[in-house]
Amino acid sequence: MFKRYPHRRTMVWLISSPTMITKMLQRTIVEKTQMNCRILPCRQRLPWKQDLAVTQRLLLTDCRGLQAEEIDALLPTRVMRQDCSEALFNVDIADQVMFERRALALGWQGIFYHSVGIEALTRGITGICRGEVWFRRDVLSAYALNHHPCEAYDTRGIVPLTKREQEVLSIIATGDSNDGISKTLQISQHTVKTHVYNIYQKIGVRNRLQAALWASRHL
Repeated sequence: MFKRYPHRRTMVWLISSPTMITKMLQRTIVEKTQMNCRILPCRQRLPWKQDLAVTQRLLLTDCRGLQAEEIDALLPTRVMRQDCSEALFNVDIADQVMFERRALALGWQGIFYHSVGIEALTRGITGICRGEVWFRRDVLSAYALNHHPCEAYDTRGIVPLTKREQEVLSIIATGDSNDGISKTLQISQHTVKTHVYNIYQKIGVRNRLQAALWASRHL
């Protein structure tokens, strides 16, 4: 797989039974994201040492067939590794807002419900691997307004943001995507990505949630 995609060092792990549906999903993720993808039946036996060439991992846990209490019990089990993002898919739960608030507070990067289409799922996978978080916009906005960034986000020595970068960051804080920023500001997505990269470098953050938290305090 690495020989086919030598420019990629991202591994998507599907924690699910190796059914025909899961194998089809695996192939679709590889085709649409150009990332490596493997199916693993158990969260407790992740092959960290076998994937030494991997520099970034996304752990996607299948919640198909689980009750709400079982899904909720998964949240505290998140893998605490800097090189590993985690998300749940096939989630079927009634109170989405409260569930996502708890998942976000515990450090998860995304929630995908059972009704989500394959296009939205693969788009979310790509976004998470780029440092984004995949939650409801109202949940992200409320979280950004009610939480302060950690002390590691020191503002001393930060290069001032340009007016355009401030506009981009303000939209990021609402939970909008790069495509939404592009349409709002009438600039290309390539230009948006450049602004986002420069913003991250200037304010010392690594993803959109951290950027939104920084914006809630400093803009």
